[in-house]
Amino acid sequence: MHTIYEKLWLISSELNHLTKVNKKSLYMAISVMFWILVATIFCVVLEIFCKISYITLAVIIGYVAVIPGYFGAVMYIYRNTTPKDVE
Repeated sequence: MHTIYEKLWLISSELNHLTKVNKKSLYMAISVMFWILVATIFCVVLEIFCKISYITLAVIIGYVAVIPGYFGAVMYIYRNTTPKDVE
């Protein structure tokens, strides 16, 4: 899991010069969008094989976006960056 967050950090570092937002905010947005994409792909496969309701799929996507997406990004920033990195 750590390598996923590290790759997302490198992507946000490369894209940082294209935007006017700071690197931390861009990283948080990229991380949440990545995990939404992962959850959506998982839910499409789940819908094909299990025929689960759309409300349940939306809840799964929401939890995956918040827990590994948002909180995972916060913990990565907290544990692996310095104040100079997030400027």
